[in-house]
Amino acid sequence: MAGRTSSRLTGVGDLWLYPGNGWYSLGAAVKVGNGWTGWQLVASGDLNGDGKPDLLGIDANGDLFTYAGRGDGTFAMKKQVGNGWTGWSLYAAGDLNGDKKMDILGIDPNGDLYQYAGKGDGTFYAKVKAGNGWLGYTLAAGADLTGDGLADIVGRDNSSKVLYFYRGKGNATFATKLQIASGW
Repeated sequence: MAGRTSSRLTGVGDLWLYPGNGWYSLGAAVKVGNGWTGWQLVASGDLNGDGKPDLLGIDANGDLFTYAGRGDGTFAMKKQVGNGWTGWSLYAAGDLNGDKKMDILGIDPNGDLYQYAGKGDGTFYAKVKAGNGWLGYTLAAGADLTGDGLADIVGRDNSSKVLYFYRGKGNATFATKLQIASGW
């Protein structure tokens, strides 16, 4: 079984890799980067189709970058793929539209949810609005929870601590929310 990994960004902008062994324990931390102060980072899956997990990052200026994973915990040079992301929350979304390419979701400062369909080369098509009213939500996205081949999302209302399930429809929209837990 391939080892799972975890990464952590410190308050001083250092990026650390914690190699996994395929189960639960993690190996010794390895510093894989620095200079990340003020960034929002998201492990995004394989955005460019090479079979290795990639990284997305929004810098302090609101520019969006992809970093192609090398398969050893390090990344190739950054490639700018967008701008205007100041104040946005970024989420890896899995395959939302069934085309076998990784997509992303973003919540803008007004609480509007947008899907960016992946092109399979580390870049994205134009945004498509997927909903509104997401201000104060945290998402867990990227998994097909229903087995229909489309990624679904789970959203947590941060004020009420209620957890909701949203079934992906494959066209940048989601079915009506279903409460699945409280106290989160």
